[in-house]
Amino acid sequence: AAALQPPVRHVRCGPVALNSPDRMAAEYKRLWYPNLKEEEDTEQVGCDSLEALKRRAGLGGHVTFLSLDVEGAEELVLQTVDPGSFTVVVVELDGHDPPKDQRVHDLLTKGGLRLGMRLHLGPCEFGGCSEVYISPKLEAKLRSPANLLTV
Repeated sequence: AAALQPPVRHVRCGPVALNSPDRMAAEYKRLWYPNLKEEEDTEQVGCDSLEALKRRAGLGGHVTFLSLDVEGAEELVLQTVDPGSFTVVVVELDGHDPPKDQRVHDLLTKGGLRLGMRLHLGPCEFGGCSEVYISPKLEAKLRSPANLLTV
């Protein structure tokens, strides 16, 4: 199940439903889906909030690590959960929609996380850029070398 509030339209990419066309940045759509025909190339998929998925998985109130790469829907997913319930969040941002990227940053920092680092592992437009957000508790541990391995 996808971690969004239902219903959400997604792009069909082979057998896999990936992205919501109405949320795609124009540059992203031009680069990755130049011939997209929304009625033919999309389908409705079941979605739930990330908070509900956490509960259903029995993860309780706190999760150590979240890796979020949801093809432009990061803001939508983060709106369904308390970002402060994670110790580390790695979020992929491709730079196609800077205002959305800023809103993602704002959601994470308002949730109590701090931007720890930016990872540039390749061109951002091809998914090579991620931001790592960490909890203040982890940040304090990382500043103390004696406790580095006891996160």
